[in-house]
Amino acid sequence: MATPVPHLEAEFDVDIRQVLVTKDKVFACASRNTGLGIENNSIRCFDIKSWKTKWVCDVRFDPVYLAISNGVVYAETYGIATGKGFLYAIRESTGATLWTTPLKNPANRFSPIPADDVIFTVCHEALWAIRADTGKLKWKFKIETATPTVIHDETHHLAVFGTDHGDVIAADIRTGEERWRTKVGDRIVLALARDGDVLVVGSHREPLHFLKCSDGKPVSKPRHSVYSPMTVVEHAAFFACNAKETTVAKIDVDTKKLCWKFRVEKRDDWVSRWSQWLIHNGTLYFLSSDGDLYSIDAGTGLLLWCLPNVGGQALGYAPFRIHAGRLLIFTGSAVQSISV
Repeated sequence: MATPVPHLEAEFDVDIRQVLVTKDKVFACASRNTGLGIENNSIRCFDIKSWKTKWVCDVRFDPVYLAISNGVVYAETYGIATGKGFLYAIRESTGATLWTTPLKNPANRFSPIPADDVIFTVCHEALWAIRADTGKLKWKFKIETATPTVIHDETHHLAVFGTDHGDVIAADIRTGEERWRTKVGDRIVLALARDGDVLVVGSHREPLHFLKCSDGKPVSKPRHSVYSPMTVVEHAAFFACNAKETTVAKIDVDTKKLCWKFRVEKRDDWVSRWSQWLIHNGTLYFLSSDGDLYSIDAGTGLLLWCLPNVGGQALGYAPFRIHAGRLLIFTGSAVQSISV
């Protein structure tokens, strides 16, 4: 398949860091690097057809991640020099700030997770559950080092998360009480993903573990090693599977068997551990550390095309989303599109 040529959709006067795409809007973490520091930190809303700015909400510190639920945009910010941050609740329609909550040592690679009547966020020493209506802390689950991944199990009312020491813990969403804890190794839990009642757990340089969401008990023997965050879609798990993070693998969650492996093309390149993994119409999209965008047949593992350097030297930070038959690629101060 021929490599597509991106179409320039729009250019901005700020750098776009992370995005949320809805039917008619784009919400973005925005800032401007002046060379002397990061300025104009804000959350911005754009019309997805005209790319005109609908509203701007200024925030304190660098905005890093977004989530949206029930007409409210939740934005997490982080000040790398201070170790402090904030969680903002912003009205989706107007950009008005509803409340802000200060955070202590927030995990700056974590998206806030709306669940029931709370917003989950991970700080260095705890998982926080913040009331969605007021921004007040509902409960805090203290742990020495929580990793920035949380699974919301709405069926069993659980928040499931990992630690730096190989523990997977489930807390009751309503009270914060521990419901179960399972040891999967001694290394940092890199990835959690859910497929029905099966929790797929990946720890650094450890085999994948498969646990029951309801009680944390193993459902099969550990197998296959994971070296990056992963995604689980339609009973299949996709992840980087070797020490240099140069190979992508797909396994069947039901049978636990390996379906295929794919190796990135450049010798000194690797799968970006910060890239999202996007599946659309049977195609897997991900970014490499050099900012190359890969398109792979999710069924066979065969390369469809590779678009070089769409993320510049961003080490795979450039966000991309699907909207109305287009793959939108946000590359700093511009957005490009490819028909898919």
